[in-house]
Amino acid sequence: MALLLSTPQITLSTGPDSRLVRYVRTSVPYPSLVEYELLHERAAGLLDQLGRKRHVLLVDMREAVMNNDPSFERAAGRCRQLLVHDFRRLAVLVKTAVGALQIGRHIREDSLDSPLFNEETAAISYLLGVSGFDADAPASSSRAPRSGTRRGPGSGSER
Repeated sequence: MALLLSTPQITLSTGPDSRLVRYVRTSVPYPSLVEYELLHERAAGLLDQLGRKRHVLLVDMREAVMNNDPSFERAAGRCRQLLVHDFRRLAVLVKTAVGALQIGRHIREDSLDSPLFNEETAAISYLLGVSGFDADAPASSSRAPRSGTRRGPGSGSER
């Protein structure tokens, strides 16, 4: 794993095969909205340098603390646009049903083609083309079902 960015709030890294980029949100709150946006601008610059079109993105929101304050929601919308564009494929990990509802709303608002998962192995399989998915095909040609959160054996309550 190559660590691209590590802060108390997020980590950004590439996987061993380097096609997989992992964005992990921690439970540590952002000091301010300004710092939140600056951090995500920095992360977006690193993703641009990496070359998004050659990679898939796993967004792990399982530890994120929900925040539906209107000013945070507006900033989050801007930051999501900075982060997720132009990847070959995108998947989001959530922990709880409430988290799935909130993230699902964001996905719909942003017109993204991204399934939600609550199991990391299923999300990575989807991203890397395991189990019938073709990671080398554009996301629009191999859509996963969008109804609900993907679940598997041992699924617990996760965001």
